[in-house]
Amino acid sequence: MESPRSEHFAYKLFILINVLGLVISDYQACIKMFKRLDKRGILKRCNGGGDITDGETLNYNSDIIILHSGETLNYNDSDIIIFHSGETLNNNDSDIIIFHSGETLNYNDSDIIIFHSGETLNNNDSDIIIFHSGETLNYNDSDIIIFHSDETLNYNDSDIIIFHSGETLNYNDSDIIIFHSGETLNYSDSDIIIFHSGETLNNNDSDIIIFHSGETLNYNDSDIIILHSGETLNYSDSDIIIFHSGETLNYKDSDIIIFHSGETLNYNDSDIIIFHSGETLNNNDSDIIIFHSGETLNYNDSDIIIFHSGETLNNNDSDIIIFHSGETLNNNDSDIIIFHSGETLNNNDSDIIIFHSGETLNFNDSDIIIFHSGETLNNRFRQHYLSFSTGHVDCSTIDMNTSAGGVDCTTMTLNTSAGGGDCQRH
Repeated sequence: MESPRSEHFAYKLFILINVLGLVISDYQACIKMFKRLDKRGILKRCNGGGDITDGETLNYNSDIIILHSGETLNYNDSDIIIFHSGETLNNNDSDIIIFHSGETLNYNDSDIIIFHSGETLNNNDSDIIIFHSGETLNYNDSDIIIFHSDETLNYNDSDIIIFHSGETLNYNDSDIIIFHSGETLNYSDSDIIIFHSGETLNNNDSDIIIFHSGETLNYNDSDIIILHSGETLNYSDSDIIIFHSGETLNYKDSDIIIFHSGETLNYNDSDIIIFHSGETLNNNDSDIIIFHSGETLNYNDSDIIIFHSGETLNNNDSDIIIFHSGETLNNNDSDIIIFHSGETLNNNDSDIIIFHSGETLNFNDSDIIIFHSGETLNNRFRQHYLSFSTGHVDCSTIDMNTSAGGVDCTTMTLNTSAGGGDCQRH
C-alpha cells in the first residue's frame, strides 16, 4: 500500500503534468489570435495609432502582447505577454509572461512567468516561475520555481523548487527541491531533496533520492529519476527525468526530460524537453523543446522551439520558434518566428517575424515584420506592416513596395500607393 506521502506526491505530479498539458494545448489558439494582431491596432501603421515600439502606454484586452522598450502596460485577461527591456507591468489573469531584462512585475494569478535578468518579482498564486540571473523573489503558493544563479528565495508552500548556483533557500512544506552547487538549505517535511556539490543540508522527514556517479539503473514505472554523472539509463514510462552530465538516454513516452550538459537524446513522443549545453537531439512529435547553448536540432512537427545561443535549427511545420543569439534558422511554413540578436534567417511563408537587433533577414511572402534596431532587411512581396523603432534602414540592400507607408524616407525610395510616407519628419 502506498503511503499518504507517496499519494500526495503522485497527486502533485498529476496536477503538474495536467497544468503543462493545458499550457501546451492553448498555444494553437494563441497562434490564431496572434495572426489577428493587425486587426487590433497593435502594430504600427501609417503614422497613426497602435504603435507600441517605444515609450508607449498601452491599455487594452488582447490575446498576445509583445512590448520591446520603455513601455508601460496596464491590462487584464491577455494570454501571452513578452517583455524585453525596461518595461513595467501591472495586470491580472495572464497566462504566460516572459520578461527579459530590467523589468518590474507585480500581479496575481498568472500561469507561467519566465524572468531572464535583473528582475524583481512580487506576486501570489502563480503556477510556474522561471528565473535566470540576479532575481529576487518573494511570494507564496507557486507550483514550480526554477532559479539559475545568485537568486534569493523566501516563501512557503511551493511544489517544485530548482536551484542552480549560489542560492540561499529558507522555507517549509515544499514537495521537490533540486539544488546544484553551493546551496544552503534549512527546512522540514519536503518529499525529495537532490544536492549536487558543496551543499549544506539540515532537515527532517524527507524522502531523499540521490544518485551521484557511476550508477547503472534499469527499471520501469518510477515517477522521478535523477542521475548525476556517468550514468546509463534504460527504461520506459517514467514521468520526470533529470540528467546532469555525461548521460546516455534511450527511451519512449516520458513526460518531462531535463538535460544539462553533454547529453545525447534519441526518443519519440515526449511532451517537454529542456536542454542546456552541448546536446544533440533527434526526435519527432514533441510539444515543447527548449535549448540553451550549442545544440543541434533536427526534427519535424514540434509546437514550440526556444533556442538561446549557438543553435542550428533545420525543421518544417513548427508553430512557434524563438531564437535568442547566434542562431541560424532554415525552415518553411512556421507561424511565428521571434529573433533576438545576431540571427540569420532564411525562410518562406511565415506569418509573423519579430527581430530585435543585428539581424539579417531574407525571405518572401511574410505577413507581419517587426524590426527594432540595427536590422538589415532584404525582401519583396506581401510585407503588410513594417515597424522600425530605432535607427535608419540601409536602402542599398532593400527593394520594397510598401502599401502601408510610414518608413524612414531619408535612407530609401518608396512607392507608397496608400500614402503615409512621412519624409518631412525624417
